[in-house]
Amino acid sequence: MIRESYKNTARFFWAGRVLMVVVGLVFVAAALVKSSDMELFVRQIRAYGIVVDRPLVVIGAWVLVAMELGLGAALMTGFRPRGMLCATTVLLLFFFGITGWAWFSGTADECGCFGAWFERTPGQAAVEDLVLVAATLLAWACLGDVRGARTSWKKWTVVAATVAGLALPAAFGLPPVSENARSSVEFSSGNLGHFAIEGVDPLALHTGTYLVVIMGTGCEHCRASVPQINALADTPGLPPIIALCMDDEPARTRFVQEFGASFRLGKISEDVFWRLLGDAEMPRTLLTRNGRIERSWDGKIPEAEAIAHAVAQPHHLGNGRPS
Repeated sequence: MIRESYKNTARFFWAGRVLMVVVGLVFVAAALVKSSDMELFVRQIRAYGIVVDRPLVVIGAWVLVAMELGLGAALMTGFRPRGMLCATTVLLLFFFGITGWAWFSGTADECGCFGAWFERTPGQAAVEDLVLVAATLLAWACLGDVRGARTSWKKWTVVAATVAGLALPAAFGLPPVSENARSSVEFSSGNLGHFAIEGVDPLALHTGTYLVVIMGTGCEHCRASVPQINALADTPGLPPIIALCMDDEPARTRFVQEFGASFRLGKISEDVFWRLLGDAEMPRTLLTRNGRIERSWDGKIPEAEAIAHAVAQPHHLGNGRPS
């Protein structure tokens, strides 16, 4: 009888440890993906509309990555299991509240938990958060009053993971904290002709009039906009159209084949991409004349009449936005 009770207790203990490791792996994976593209993570947080002040979002995103990586390491190593499971539950409920609000209000289309690697709606993310909460609570129940051995290697593993969580975003490139650093770019005649565009014939964007669409091959709004862009490309009298993204050739080829894009799609560097996009939403359509942005339409493709009207306006310097 005692032996059977011991076996059952051991089974519960190991079931709890396995659940801890699984949840810890999810936290570590999420932190690593976020740290590899912090600008995207910052933009996804701001899309929720709860906190939009850029300095606060950048700092909060940085701290969150470090917290997730440290907490994931603690769960995987079994460091102070009861305390770490409690902290995990609180954090997951916080995530559920944020994603649930975005789901209810419709303020965001994608969750930022796994960056661009695994796109999900806030509704899907909210359900996943509840599953993780259930796994965490079940692990807590299986472990019971187990405290875990406070070995030094576990403590220093958690410390090292937390420090790595602070260092990795900086290594990959922290996004600028200032709002002005991501403001819309007004290129001079010299600047516009100097950034490289891969995958298309050489273009002299610093002379003449063009429609430049800033987009991403994984952006759902951009994919849905392909028929509109195709129609503009076939409309007589409008400026030539070129779409710019930061995706490699295989992704661009799949995009063209899958969605039937008939316009030119080129690749630019990540830095130039974010400078052109600024804090606007994709797809962003820019009317450029002699190397300067004269008009922009953010988050949608403009009608042909609106473009023709903008082209007919007297030449002026600087960026403009539709009123």
